[in-house]
Amino acid sequence: MSKMLFVLSVMAFYNIFLALFISVEMGKVYGQSQEYSLSDIVSNMSMRLDRMELAMKDKDKKIEQLEYRLKRVAPTTPNAVAFRAYMTATTAYAKRQVVIYNHETLDIGNGYNPRDGLYFVPSTGTYVITWITVPNYNDYVQTLLVVNGAVVGSSFSDSEEIHDIHQSTGIVVLNLSKGDHLFIRVGSTKHGVIQSDDPRSKSAIAGWKLF
Repeated sequence: MSKMLFVLSVMAFYNIFLALFISVEMGKVYGQSQEYSLSDIVSNMSMRLDRMELAMKDKDKKIEQLEYRLKRVAPTTPNAVAFRAYMTATTAYAKRQVVIYNHETLDIGNGYNPRDGLYFVPSTGTYVITWITVPNYNDYVQTLLVVNGAVVGSSFSDSEEIHDIHQSTGIVVLNLSKGDHLFIRVGSTKHGVIQSDDPRSKSAIAGWKLF
């Protein structure tokens, strides 16, 4: 609403300026009417009106561009949904165990539970779910995105042969219904130590509703 009021204010200011401009120009023509013939005056006014019409079209175009930019910068999202959480400590996980991202930093829609790692979808729509997995030094781990008991995404992180951190990022775009539940769990790999002590990178999960 405030953006539309701004645009309307700009248009009102422009109309006032245009009215003042016409008044001034009419005064100029009237003052010179004794020196020029009627045809000269009409021709002069026609030229001025043409220039004014071009200026009005240019202003209208600029207003349209402004409205478009305002819509792109601040789209309306009355049903926004988003969440993010990360692990605060390196943790050893068994095969098929649910990964718990225990520190929640965002939860618009109130769907994530940092105590058990489960996310319950608050509203039906198309979502992006992404997660970062950092295996421990000289280790590897597979992580899976599970929705309603079915695996819909997989990621594999491997730094087994080097004393380094090789993180992986999984990302899935999918349709979800209100009440669906999802989580990240370790796959069937024999190792499963997930690192999250290093300040350079944290194992984390995030998701948001596109529409």
